[in-house]
Amino acid sequence: MKILVSAYACEPGQGSEPGVGWNFVHEMAKHHELWVLTQSDGRTAIEQELAHNPQPNLHFIFSTHSVGN
Repeated sequence: MKILVSAYACEPGQGSEPGVGWNFVHEMAKHHELWVLTQSDGRTAIEQELAHNPQPNLHFIFSTHSVGN
């Protein structure tokens, strides 16, 4: 199944909201093809993690737009 996920914060190795976002999509990608829309704040960490541990079902779309500005 293909799924689009909006994760406001998503970054591997972090706690709180970014960690929850990452863990959720990481686990879901084991069973489904995921497209994740998230902020570009965690882009470097996400790309590094996927370079070391590729997940072919996990795709990211990074946004530079901030909410409320």
